Amino acid sequence: MEIPPHYPMNSFIQEDSTYILHLPYHLAKASMGEELCKLLTDFDFINYKTTTLSSQSLIEDYDLAQISNIQIPKKQKESLKLIQATINLSKHVLDDDKKQLAGQLLGRLLSFEIPEIQTMLEQAKQHQQKEPWLRPLTSSLTPPGEPLLRTLTGHNNWVTTAAITPDGDKFVSASEDATVKIWNLTSGSVINTLTGHNNSINAVAITPDGKKIISASDDKTLKIWNLETGEELLTIIGHTKSIRTVAIHPDGEIFISGSTDNSLKVWDIQTGQELHTFIGHGNSINSVEIEPSGKIFVSASDDKTVKIWDLQTGKVLHDLIGHSGSVMTVAITPDGNRVVSGSRDNTLKIWDLHTGKELHTVTEHIGSVMAVAITPNGKQAITGSNSALLNIWDLETGAKLNTLDSHTLFVNAIAITPDGKKAISASSDMTLKVWDLQAEVCTLTIHRDWIKAVTITADGKLAVSASDDQTLKVWDVETGKKLHTLTGHTGHVNSVVTTPDSKLAISASDDRSLKVWDLDSGVELCTYDEHCDAGEALAITPDGQNIISDGKSETIKVYNLSNGIELLTIENVYSIAKIAVTPDGKQVISTSQNKNFKIWDLQSGIELHNFTGHTAWVNAVAIAPDGKLAISASNDYTLKIWDLQTREELHTLAGHSYWIWAVAVCPNGKFLVSGSWDRSLKVWDLQTRNLVASFIGESEIDAVAISPDGMTIVAGERSGRLHFLRLEGFDKFRTQFHVT
Repeated sequence: MEIPPHYPMNSFIQEDSTYILHLPYHLAKASMGEELCKLLTDFDFINYKTTTLSSQSLIEDYDLAQISNIQIPKKQKESLKLIQATINLSKHVLDDDKKQLAGQLLGRLLSFEIPEIQTMLEQAKQHQQKEPWLRPLTSSLTPPGEPLLRTLTGHNNWVTTAAITPDGDKFVSASEDATVKIWNLTSGSVINTLTGHNNSINAVAITPDGKKIISASDDKTLKIWNLETGEELLTIIGHTKSIRTVAIHPDGEIFISGSTDNSLKVWDIQTGQELHTFIGHGNSINSVEIEPSGKIFVSASDDKTVKIWDLQTGKVLHDLIGHSGSVMTVAITPDGNRVVSGSRDNTLKIWDLHTGKELHTVTEHIGSVMAVAITPNGKQAITGSNSALLNIWDLETGAKLNTLDSHTLFVNAIAITPDGKKAISASSDMTLKVWDLQAEVCTLTIHRDWIKAVTITADGKLAVSASDDQTLKVWDVETGKKLHTLTGHTGHVNSVVTTPDSKLAISASDDRSLKVWDLDSGVELCTYDEHCDAGEALAITPDGQNIISDGKSETIKVYNLSNGIELLTIENVYSIAKIAVTPDGKQVISTSQNKNFKIWDLQSGIELHNFTGHTAWVNAVAIAPDGKLAISASNDYTLKIWDLQTREELHTLAGHSYWIWAVAVCPNGKFLVSGSWDRSLKVWDLQTRNLVASFIGESEIDAVAISPDGMTIVAGERSGRLHFLRLEGFDKFRTQFHVT
């Protein structure tokens, strides 16, 4: 078999497509390791296979390179593993938008100084010259080799629960979208979607033989499903309120459910007949677990207690009292000796199952403990919290071993594979994530919390990001390197602006202070206390003399920057989200949670116009450089373009699939950029109103800024990541389509 040293797809496409797509198999079968390695590091082939078939088929090609009889040097095999892991991490993105391949590869692999990988990335850059794209300048996405293996999307509401089959091949999830999904754990593909419930599903469990699923719902029913076929076998009615939890007996013949009607019920799996009802809790029951011998079960409740029951007699053996908040979750160690409970009081407690004695309390948990799972060896517990974190704990000492950080909302459930090597987490961010429990954690997040705002100085040299972690960070725009961390605020930093001379930054926080910083040194110059309310809205006049912020009692305040003296109060401004000043400095626009935005006179404080048209909150607004247009971003998933002179709505831009929280207009007025909770950054041509480029991040994008030359875009995520992106090919694209 003669294979040339490089495989340009423009020549491949003329050949037999089927043969090309299966070429890795043929090379592996012929033990042509060197050729296989070249093929799997060739961007043109990677792109062709991903586009023509699927990312999963490409992922499976890399497994061929690990076969023992194929001679590939160890270092090259490691390179192939990195590329495979990268495709795995990006699979959910590529399945939705195959054009994201180059951006995903660069965003995850730029930091790897490996010749094969860097050559492939150069190929990717060359390939993307055909159309506009956002080129990552830094490695800002989760890289391969960390615990996160894959993100799974498919549910369209909070994912509430997950369970893994006994053989570890499949898992089941359920959601507030009222569906149950069955997944292939290896490929991350949805095998089946089960519908039948008419309200949120709170819990699922799988029988020990792996043949049936039981689901519990807010519709007050339990359903039993055939896992293989997806057929609904039984609907069980008996509880009078929402059912929050379910656990199956080790013998697979009975199961227990817990409800907000404060009862626990025991059911026959075959017939659906109610066998017992246990009353004892004084409030809703959130979690139930059966001890491995099947003789005892444990329940957790909003009444702040954990109860240990004798399953045969229904007698309470122990009341575990000690939590000061609702107990949300409970688990039992595989040896049946200990109980682990997690509560809204932010603690994890470990108890002796037989005596009811409290053995240890973990108080270092950040946020309410919403979920807990114990590894098969009984040595570790993994918790999920409403702070979006997973934590791994040593059950013997209570020490925190690791933190897994990738979700952006509550972690509602955790399931661990039977071999203890992987975990699956289910979150309110509508995703499931698959984790490697043996990988080392080396997190890439820039801030430790949500990035609320970013700005770029007028000279284009520096970017400043503001975060819920109470800090600001100053960055070199050209290199993406951090220059300073600005500390001093005692609350979330929600807004930041810089002066026209690029020397100062002003930040606003929900500690109700404004701070002025020297950008060259990173030193705090002064603090103006009680000069803002939540600090969500902040702007500076074009002459750099005055700052504008949200004030108390629904007002906008104008202050002199040099001395902090209040110059103007604009009243009756409902629930301010963001503000923007017109280029002439004469007017200010405020957005609100009332589906509208308003424009005000900055001299008199008089309302000039109320813009209506959105059907949900207006989160942000940007003004074109010539002051003629305003662009608003809303929770109704749209952007709207308005004429500021006639006050008319001109156009609606649709394309995002979730709330839009950020918008910025290029300094030359040719394009605008929007950031959304659908995790995308989108570039729109302002003249044609066409979507011309996009980039998919790891989480919700809440902040965006454009450099003065219009080439670099900086975007901040809820995850704490900051992306430095270069818009390439836009002017060439406009010329090609005769846009002036």
